[in-house]
Amino acid sequence: MNPSSVEKYKVASVKNSDTINQMLFVFDESIKLLYLAKKALAEKNYESKHNILTKIADTFIVLRSGVNVEAGEIIVMLDKFYEDVINKIHQINIKSSDPEDMNIIIDSIKQVRDSIQEALNKNS
Repeated sequence: MNPSSVEKYKVASVKNSDTINQMLFVFDESIKLLYLAKKALAEKNYESKHNILTKIADTFIVLRSGVNVEAGEIIVMLDKFYEDVINKIHQINIKSSDPEDMNIIIDSIKQVRDSIQEALNKNS
């Protein structure tokens, strides 16, 4: 399968999945990008690090804009998580020169992602 076919498949899969699976997909892609940003920072490629982190922050801003905080306590916690990720990304983007600082965000996203996946598995 050529790369364009793979990308088309991913887009089709996301369009046809439910909201939770879309969120998990975004988390997975964000984690991949964070590893790329970590590598860019280790290589002192600050422009690439900045561009990648900005893209991730923008993604979480979009996720946060879709949160209806009146939907319940879990949604409020998810909103706070998004806010926390955005703030950590901005802090690292502005202040950090240590690639290991990315691990805080990576671990945080993984933990929430795994918890959501576990709850999803229990309910299916």
